[in-house]
Amino acid sequence: MIRNPYYTMGSQPLLDRNGWYPVGLDFPYLSPNVASLLVNYKHRRFAITPALTFNEGQPYGYPADVYGNDPRACTRNSAGLVNSPIHKTNPLQADWTSCLLSVTQGGTSPGSLFIPNPQTGAFDSFGTFHQPNQLNLSLSMSYDLNPRIKVTAMLANLVNACFGGSSEPWSKQFPPNAYTCGYIPNYYYVSNFYNGTSPNDKGANGVKMNPAFASSYIPAYADTNSFVLPNPFNAYLSIHIRI
Repeated sequence: MIRNPYYTMGSQPLLDRNGWYPVGLDFPYLSPNVASLLVNYKHRRFAITPALTFNEGQPYGYPADVYGNDPRACTRNSAGLVNSPIHKTNPLQADWTSCLLSVTQGGTSPGSLFIPNPQTGAFDSFGTFHQPNQLNLSLSMSYDLNPRIKVTAMLANLVNACFGGSSEPWSKQFPPNAYTCGYIPNYYYVSNFYNGTSPNDKGANGVKMNPAFASSYIPAYADTNSFVLPNPFNAYLSIHIRI
């Protein structure tokens, strides 16, 4: 016998069919507000133009961001995990190592379900969170060597800073900075795919949990769909010659 871990959870509200949801839904890409400031200063042959850009954080969040264990696909409970207190405190909890190895009688269960986010206690609605704000500074400088030759230097992404956004467990674990400018669903999130009393129950799992698997969202270091990757510093030098 295996206990259903979701049986005692409260019911979740349905999505409003007439509700207003951010563009992009699972991968929002529109910044609510964008502002740019350019200043040009010229003195004789020298000119300098700093460019400052501010992007307000995009909304993110999606009801299908978090997976949970499907107890119908498990064949053993935790009564046999004698190295963990779980075999006494909750012996009917599923032994996760027996899950995903079988399916329901109809063959329809993949071994996982979309579940409420354990970190927020609810299904994350469309755009319920906001990414950090981003501030970027670039700089252009030029110098006229003579009336026919001009040298221009472009320093792109000279300064990049990200700050603010929704205060959530993952943004506290991975605070916004020059490189962390947005978050995406963590497909390696441990959720309830563990044995024992917690993911750090070594008697049941053998090892402690990797901290990178502890949060339902992680920094978007390698995701091009979220449009929150900070661009690297670039320097360009050009020479203009008038013939």
